[in-house]
Amino acid sequence: MNGIRVLLVDRDPKLLGNMKYLLERYGFRVKVAASSDEALELIQDNIFDVALTGMLPSREENQDSFRKMRRAMPNLRIIILPQIREEDAAMVASVAAAAS
Repeated sequence: MNGIRVLLVDRDPKLLGNMKYLLERYGFRVKVAASSDEALELIQDNIFDVALTGMLPSREENQDSFRKMRRAMPNLRIIILPQIREEDAAMVASVAAAAS
């Protein structure tokens, strides 16, 4: 998975760290954001192939963030993984690979 640029967005710093570590072991280039605002800042300064997030689109502020992310980076694939748990981290690599 060399070179695939992944943006991880979640409020749980431990989960972000574990997922980042796992994805990097599979060869992904990973940046993390603990909020949608932080994700939008990263998108302004970086190029990503895919964003993995636990933020649900049913919340209005998240819908607005997804729209802004799409405007800033129209080709960005956003994958929503609701209620990500640490034990789910292994499957994240295969989800990101499938999106590439």
